[in-house]
Amino acid sequence: MKIIPAIDLMDGKVVRLTKGDPSKQTVYSDDPLEVAKAWVREGADALHVVDLNATLSLATNHRAIVERISRSVSVPVQAAGGIRSFDAAVSMLEHVHAVVLATLAFKDEHALTKLLELHGYERIIVALDHEDGIVKIHGWRDSTGVSMEDALKHFSSLGVKRFLVTDTARDGTMLGLSNTSIKIMKDANRAGLEIIASGGIATLDDVKIARDAGAYAVILGKALYEGRIRVGEAKRLSTL
Repeated sequence: MKIIPAIDLMDGKVVRLTKGDPSKQTVYSDDPLEVAKAWVREGADALHVVDLNATLSLATNHRAIVERISRSVSVPVQAAGGIRSFDAAVSMLEHVHAVVLATLAFKDEHALTKLLELHGYERIIVALDHEDGIVKIHGWRDSTGVSMEDALKHFSSLGVKRFLVTDTARDGTMLGLSNTSIKIMKDANRAGLEIIASGGIATLDDVKIARDAGAYAVILGKALYEGRIRVGEAKRLSTL
């Protein structure tokens, strides 16, 4: 199982939000590149870089910072946040290893299948951000009305193999993985799909739960920045 630190960018700073709420943010650094290099030095397998400005459709974005991070580190970078068109995804893929798509996947199936055809499943990750098992899009603001189970079945039928699963009610709370997310991991693993687990991971026990549920990777956010988990510790546990 891979260990992937999150770097959430807002107004040029590295922040963490609680349940995706920009009014509930904690700023951890004003040097995103140094944060990225620090996580790589600690042994990160990849980096999950989120442009929150783009996610929230703000006037400015962090594309230049995302590209700089990707150029400067030796591990794959997966970019997320506000990638809502085919052209935006293609352009981003010129600079990063993978893109994480949510709104685009639900709104433009043709674009999704074309991206899979051009770049392969390892570079196209579909985010299934859910609340009570129902998928949300557009920065977690809109419900699709689609269950996690139905979304997994549908997108896997299109050729998607790698999914990012986040319980929006747990993100940034350090309350642990939800039972819904754990069940999805187990079901997906049995179906041969790869789940990147996110949302609420606070302790090494949570990392172990994700590992035992068959997760392909875990994204660590607030627990890393608050010093509750270290990358090296999580990596050692992930290989047991």
